[in-house]
Formats: sequence, C-alpha cells, structure tokens
Amino acid sequence: MEMVQKEYKCKNCGNLTGHNKESNLKFPIIIPDHIAPIEAIEKLYAGYYKYGHHNFCDKKCFNLKLIDDMINHLSLSLMMPEEHFLPKDRESNIVKARETLNKLNEFKSILEVKE
Repeated sequence: MEMVQKEYKCKNCGNLTGHNKESNLKFPIIIPDHIAPIEAIEKLYAGYYKYGHHNFCDKKCFNLKLIDDMINHLSLSLMMPEEHFLPKDRESNIVKARETLNKLNEFKSILEVKE
C-alpha cells in the first residue's frame, strides 16, 4: 500500500505550501522589535503556530498571518477597552495600543508589497 502525502494549504494565502508535517520547518518572525517585542509575539501568537509551520508557504505568509492575528486582537481590545485594559493606566495603554495598531498596519502594507 502506497502512502499518500497530504498537501497543506497556506493559512494566509490559500496556496499549496509544498511542505510536509514531519519537517522541522520554522519560519523566523520578521516583525520589527520596535513595533512589538519578538518575545511577546512568540508567547502570544507564534506559539500557536509552532508545530504548524508546514501550513505556510514562506516566512512572508507566516508573518502576515501573525500580523493579522495581532491586528484583530488589538482591534477587539480597543473596541472594549474596559474589559482589556487595567483602570490604572488605561488611557495611556489605549494610546500605545492605537500606535501599535497603526505601526502593524503600516508594516503589513509594506510586507504585502515585497516579494
């Protein structure tokens, strides 16, 4: 009986990735540290994809998916700030979150254009 290799579609663009699940593939996070610390991104988002890098075409698609997740998370937090920001420094943290959201959107548009 012949083993059939499963094909995976990229979670960002939908194209076939050409990677298999058994590979030790790991794409680097290329989001600049001045936008969000790499350690925080790894803990909050990239850990979710840690064992699923075969689900992405390349580092660009991997990072675009991380950015989308971060944008969605920040947008949701800003829609309901009372539930997502502590009262003590809420206003300053909301300002920082908006700045980070703008930087993420800018970086995403730059990354989407690059080949």
